[in-house]
Amino acid sequence: MTEGRIRAVALAIFVRPRDGAVLAVRLHDNGRTFYRPPGGGIEFGEHSSEAACREAWEELNQRVIADRLLGVVENRFVHGGMWGHEIMFNWLLRFEDESQYERAEIPVIEGNGEAYTAYWVHDADLLEQGTPLYPRDLAKQLGALT
Repeated sequence: MTEGRIRAVALAIFVRPRDGAVLAVRLHDNGRTFYRPPGGGIEFGEHSSEAACREAWEELNQRVIADRLLGVVENRFVHGGMWGHEIMFNWLLRFEDESQYERAEIPVIEGNGEAYTAYWVHDADLLEQGTPLYPRDLAKQLGALT
């Protein structure tokens, strides 16, 4: 993340069909825990849907299908002690291999080699625990699905 620049990001949003849970990675910053769907920067000349699918392939090692754009969110935040500013394209994706929806955890490997785990989560359950799902506008976008 480069301070002083706006970053275009594509998020890979997966919703588990049986219960509406969202696939998200547990992250930590300054002693705070939060969840965020997998995704990353949009490369020059790349459409946001292509970026979301590429990020899913790179991070989850899974083939996916872009379903539709849920919406665009502007996100300003502090992470690692630095201000960030992102324009996030939230793409609803589907796994080609539907058995992925039955896994409790899915390993995530970032481009820099860092390893994480993605879990199926519900926004309301996380908020009850005091743990947010970012970006916060995602919950509204997901609510429009039902």
